[in-house]
Amino acid sequence: MVESTSGNLGLALAGLLARLDCQLVAVVNPKLPSPVRELLLAEGAELVTVHDRDSYGGYLLTRLAKVGEKRRADPQLRWTDQYNSPANPAAHRQSIAAELVNQTRGKVDAVLAAVSTGGTLVGLSEGLRAAVPRARGSSPSTYEARWRR
Repeated sequence: MVESTSGNLGLALAGLLARLDCQLVAVVNPKLPSPVRELLLAEGAELVTVHDRDSYGGYLLTRLAKVGEKRRADPQLRWTDQYNSPANPAAHRQSIAAELVNQTRGKVDAVLAAVSTGGTLVGLSEGLRAAVPRARGSSPSTYEARWRR
């Protein structure tokens, strides 16, 4: 299995695949924290680090290009493609959003979330808006202005 990862999904896949006697080829970048790198290796993952930045100044497109290159070189490799998987936002919609609504009894003022593939943000947004119709999105700058007061 091969996947471009900045950490979380890679760790989950590496652990699961190790238990299935399979291996993850984790395509990462130099910004991957050392503890995550060590955990991936401990789970038996093969790490492929890209060093060239993409046209946007990040590494995502470079990582995805490397995934494509690895798959062309080894047709046996399977790609989970977290970036286009409907299960990505669904997992957050059905679990995290539901838990937030339950724990706050629907009194959610704001949710701050890290965004990588966008699945977390989309799933949280859809789940919260379905359960709390008055919920609305806002740009980070709106919240940032509130924090600095």
